[in-house]
Amino acid sequence: MQTRIAVCGAPVVGKTTLVSQLARRTKSDWPIAKSTELEVIVRAIIPEGKGNTTLITLAGSFFYHQSTVLDWLLKDIHGVIYVIGALPSTRDTDAYPDAEQQEGARQALFWDLYTRHAARLRSSWSSIPWIFVLNKIDRGTTNPLLRHIPVQFHDQILPCSATQSLGIDQLWTRIRVISRWWETRKKMP
Repeated sequence: MQTRIAVCGAPVVGKTTLVSQLARRTKSDWPIAKSTELEVIVRAIIPEGKGNTTLITLAGSFFYHQSTVLDWLLKDIHGVIYVIGALPSTRDTDAYPDAEQQEGARQALFWDLYTRHAARLRSSWSSIPWIFVLNKIDRGTTNPLLRHIPVQFHDQILPCSATQSLGIDQLWTRIRVISRWWETRKKMP
């Protein structure tokens, strides 16, 4: 089975690093990046049994107001990995008094953007499996955005640090569960 999973989240929360770590962990080819004027799309194809799992994400910043890339990213997918960046636990509040609030608001903007598109394209968590990842736990352990995740998923939020390879094996296990879930659905009459 060919499984296509979108890795979503605000720019600079570690989506591309997670995809790269998953490719490294599974000994797959290095992710491929394709650039346009409006965005950079990163894709990793991970062979698995008779099929493969393709992870796709947008690297860095992108012009979400001028692009149809979110429709492309979230259409006809089998699952979503939504990445939230942990906020640092210690900050120099004198030098950056509003930094934590601004970062939370920035990530909330992208949460709203992705979830609106997913709902419109029938790719929301009520239609397909979602994995919620709190990345950068080596820097902090919280983010106010976690409150936006539906309560039934709170105990399933996966703490991760892509740069430190923490949680990568657990994330891969959850991705494989999505692939197997679709395989069993495909076999149903």
